[in-house]
Amino acid sequence: MPVKDPNVLKTSKDPKVLLDAAVAFAQSDQPADLSTLGQYLQTADFLDRLEAPATADQGPALSHDVARLLKLLMDNPAPQAKAVLASLTQSPPFTAINNRNEVLIRALVTAKPPSPAVVTYLDKHTEPKAVFRHVAMDTICDNGAEVLIQIMEKKLADPRHKAAEKIAWMRDPILRHRNDPAILKSAQRLVTQGLPPELRLPLVEALFDHEEAWYVGCSIPQPPPRLPLPAESREILTAIGQYALDNLTPSPELAVKIKATLKTIEPQRNTP
Repeated sequence: MPVKDPNVLKTSKDPKVLLDAAVAFAQSDQPADLSTLGQYLQTADFLDRLEAPATADQGPALSHDVARLLKLLMDNPAPQAKAVLASLTQSPPFTAINNRNEVLIRALVTAKPPSPAVVTYLDKHTEPKAVFRHVAMDTICDNGAEVLIQIMEKKLADPRHKAAEKIAWMRDPILRHRNDPAILKSAQRLVTQGLPPELRLPLVEALFDHEEAWYVGCSIPQPPPRLPLPAESREILTAIGQYALDNLTPSPELAVKIKATLKTIEPQRNTP
């Protein structure tokens, strides 16, 4: 059984011994153990010993070992494990390599509630030229915290992002969470005032429709079942649908989908 020995983290150059020790720290429920691992994850020396050597044309490659440690921290219910992940967002040695950012962005789906550092990091990684902006948008919607959904809303209203990119977000992470109250509150603001007119109906489509033809050459995300639907979500979705019917001139096909959805989510009335 691996031993939690900080001296191994400090000095070992044996990849297997080093990983075994790091795994023991990552699985611990003791704040001190997790803090120790977090400190080492922020040092270039430790990361170099975990990762594959650099090549002249590719640069440092992300080791599966680093990804494994972040996954263990994700799955660890101890609050300090999530604090370690949050601390990595502010670590120049850790974030210096793009591939580390990708796995860290994915790991932050468990940051609930997200710290200010996490919010700032995900905001940065959804900027128009950010390499992993699509991954970050997935994490934002999967996490679901209102402060992160505000970032999503800001990016959808940002003219620097291409319309096709925004529609892709609508038809994937937003669609997968289209029953969530925080998503729907944001969508209501976007449909009624935040989006340019040409993007309002595509967002309505993502909330009320689902077409395989939207997806070419990629896996098809599945929307959640309509029922059961929280009362708050039902109220907001009804308001969005009625607004679209009254103000946005949806196509006949979309109008049918909206009306069918509104009928489906009507509160059940008791009959005598």
